[in-house]
Amino acid sequence: MRLGRLGRDGDPDSAAAIEKAFAEGGNTGLQQMRLQRLEMEAKKGYVSPIAMGMAYGRLRDKKKTLEWLEKAYEEHSPTLVRMWMESEWKWLHGDEDFWGADEESWIGAACGLIIESAILDRMSH
Repeated sequence: MRLGRLGRDGDPDSAAAIEKAFAEGGNTGLQQMRLQRLEMEAKKGYVSPIAMGMAYGRLRDKKKTLEWLEKAYEEHSPTLVRMWMESEWKWLHGDEDFWGADEESWIGAACGLIIESAILDRMSH
């Protein structure tokens, strides 16, 4: 994989790090590097739970992915509304822990809560 002279953030060193991670570990190595960068950012300030959940999801770490999705739910993250449509999450769709043991989707509840909250917020302004 050749990324050219600049990485996503415009830094040649970043591009080199991305290329090295991919060369040494393939996609898994690249995703681990992304996760490490998010974890470093989180030590300095806020990182979205969805971003963390996606990072763990790309590594197929079910436990950590679900932990971060729960945090996103607690924050009423609007991204939860469309996450079930995104291919990155399809590996979880058949999982009982994703949907909840009581046959009612916690993600469905999250979507409803977020939509209702957004509507009420707009009505109050």
